[in-house]
Amino acid sequence: MAAYPDIQKKAQAEVDRIFTSERMPNGADIEKTSMPYLQALFWEILRWVPVLPVSLPHATTQDDTYGRYFIPAGTTVIMNVWAIHHDPDEYPNPDVFDPSRFLNNDFGASDASQDNASRRKTYAFGAARRVCAGQSMAEKSLLLSMVKILWAFDIRPTEEGKLDTNVETAFTSAILIGLKDVGMDFAIREESKREVVKAEWEKADAFLRTFE
Repeated sequence: MAAYPDIQKKAQAEVDRIFTSERMPNGADIEKTSMPYLQALFWEILRWVPVLPVSLPHATTQDDTYGRYFIPAGTTVIMNVWAIHHDPDEYPNPDVFDPSRFLNNDFGASDASQDNASRRKTYAFGAARRVCAGQSMAEKSLLLSMVKILWAFDIRPTEEGKLDTNVETAFTSAILIGLKDVGMDFAIREESKREVVKAEWEKADAFLRTFE
C-alpha cells in the first residue's frame, strides 16, 4: 500500500463507506458485508507475491499422464505457484500490481470461465486434495487484518519514492518470500481512531496474557 497510494485510497474509500470511525471492523462485519474492491485487493496481493512460491511436496498415488508427460506412481510433485500466478497467458501484465483484474473476473484472468469448477482464485494455499485445511480461516483472518489496518492507518514510504517493489530485487528468494527492507510508516488516519486502536490493543493484550 505504501508503494501504491492510489490503490490505498480506493481501498480506504470503500472501508469508509462501510464502517464508521467509532469502532474497528470485526469478524462479523467481514462475514456479512460486500466489499468488492477490498476483496479484489486481497486476491491480488496473494497473486502478485505469494508468500510460498512453491507448494509443499506432493506424491502421486498412481500412474498418471499430463499432456505428453507420463508421471509414475510415487513421483514427487511440487507445484510452482509463482509461475502459475505470473503466467502472462492467464494474467495480462502479471508483474503489475492491479486489483482491478479481480473486479473484471473472479479468477483475475481475462479469459477464465467464471463457472470453471477446477480453477482456484489463488494457489497460495495449494490445490487438489492436499490444499491447506485452514485456508478459509486464514483468508478471513488476513482479510480482517487488512481491513483493520486500512481503517486505522495511512501507510507511507519512509523515504519519498524509495520503496522498492521490483519482484527481482525487493524480495527475499527462499522457501518463503518477504520484503528485504520494510521501509514504511504507519500514520493514524484520525485522532478519534487512536483511542479505538489503543482500546482494541488492551483487550487483545489482556486476552493473550491468559495463555502465559
